[in-house]
Amino acid sequence: MGKGARRYAHQRIAAVPINVSMMGTAPDKFRVGDKCTQRRLCPSYACVVEVPNLNGEVPNLNGEVPNLNGEEILEMKTKKYIVRLTNEERAMLKDLINKGKAAVTKIKHANVLLKIDADGLNWSDESASEAFSCSLRTVLSIRQRFVEQGLEAALERKKREYPPTPPILDGEKEARLIRIACSKPPEGFARWTLRLLAGKLVALEIVESISGQTVMRTLKKTNLNPIKASIG
Repeated sequence: MGKGARRYAHQRIAAVPINVSMMGTAPDKFRVGDKCTQRRLCPSYACVVEVPNLNGEVPNLNGEVPNLNGEEILEMKTKKYIVRLTNEERAMLKDLINKGKAAVTKIKHANVLLKIDADGLNWSDESASEAFSCSLRTVLSIRQRFVEQGLEAALERKKREYPPTPPILDGEKEARLIRIACSKPPEGFARWTLRLLAGKLVALEIVESISGQTVMRTLKKTNLNPIKASIG
């Protein structure tokens, strides 16, 4: 191992107690409980190597930095957001489920919370995801909102971070498009095409820009099909 690689490994260990299997370049001499001995890089001698379930051996990563995949990142976040329900919260969730009058999403979230409760059934996120037909990210989102915002926030559907994008054509603009599509086509054309209609909307300053596909979707909504060809 080169000098640079060894320094990198010590710097990573010096920062925080770390699982060596996650390090970019792990010195193969390190074992569980070893401490950093390079004072220039780790003045406190405080860093301790931690390697779970490897019988004390540090894997040889040949200088490669392993990339965390999505599942590994979700697992790390799951350990961060631990759901612990009080007796009152459990009773409230069970009552909500038994009555069955709440929104479907709210009942599903209540079931998930009861199952992943660390002081209760303590299901894994995978089991809860499979049992209630939702994604792992949904289960993690429920965990995070419970820990950060409380029970009520965890029961509700996650709010949009950004407002929805307004449609290019509102009701008035759709009506103008339909009138144009039903009118006589431009000189030299036997019929309107999607491209011609899009260009006409821009020329009349009804919209700044629009695609033929958007025009087609709008006409389909109104069951109007004055054109039978694709973009001309």
